[in-house]
Amino acid sequence: MEQPFLLRIYKVPIFGNADFVPEARAGHVAIIVDDIIYFMGGSRFISSTNPIKSPIRVYNLSDEVFSLSLLSQFSTSNPPYVDLSNTSARMKYGNEKGTAVLGGPNRKDVYLIGGVQQDLTLLNKIDNNITVTSNQTLMIEEISKTYNTSDKLIYFYQPDAKFWSYPQIGMSPTRRRSTSTIIDENRIIYIFGGRVQIDTGSPTFICYNDLYTFDTVLLSWNKINAANAPLPQSHAAPVLLSNSKILYIGGVSQTQPGLVAELIDMGNVSYFHII
Repeated sequence: MEQPFLLRIYKVPIFGNADFVPEARAGHVAIIVDDIIYFMGGSRFISSTNPIKSPIRVYNLSDEVFSLSLLSQFSTSNPPYVDLSNTSARMKYGNEKGTAVLGGPNRKDVYLIGGVQQDLTLLNKIDNNITVTSNQTLMIEEISKTYNTSDKLIYFYQPDAKFWSYPQIGMSPTRRRSTSTIIDENRIIYIFGGRVQIDTGSPTFICYNDLYTFDTVLLSWNKINAANAPLPQSHAAPVLLSNSKILYIGGVSQTQPGLVAELIDMGNVSYFHII
């Protein structure tokens, strides 16, 4: 006999807009902190009724942060999302294709790593400038300036304070997306590979095979000079084993900048041993 899946129902305080239905999106991140899922960013299609929509303007990035409590039973056809974007929780930039991990002294801080950035304040000014929007060539040039306006690779969000920050020590990797990122029990993030291309502000498609760590307690960067690194790659799935080895499975690799990336055979597994 099948057993029903039940959740205990609690009354919990809600801060933010509880009458919120998020737009359809992709490329966002989601992470659980205690009993709350936090959603951040993503890309949203521009409505067909919006005059700025065109063959070259299909979607904009989102800087929204919203949550979903798991402490109360809810209908999956109408989840009670809570919009936090009218508070200091709103992201510094629109973001998609990043990675989120949980770390910090109490393992309650959300670290958003890499991805594609867009300055939505600047974008709004462009959209309200008829001189720009009436000229497709000029609009392409101006909109390209809204992407990746910061070189910071990591931002971290404190859910209790609803606050974003980015102080850090040391030299960080260059901005990139689609990294293979994982955090260990010592609250150290391992960031391997990734890529840059047009959507991250690079005219040349480049994959990386460098390995960086970020200590989420000390907020410090370190580059690891690992021997026998695999080919530059992105999109690999990282798995941390109990013996302190990180496996990198799948993804795509590149033999030199500018060339097309090829799928990595699932039987060809690379690993890094944390010492």
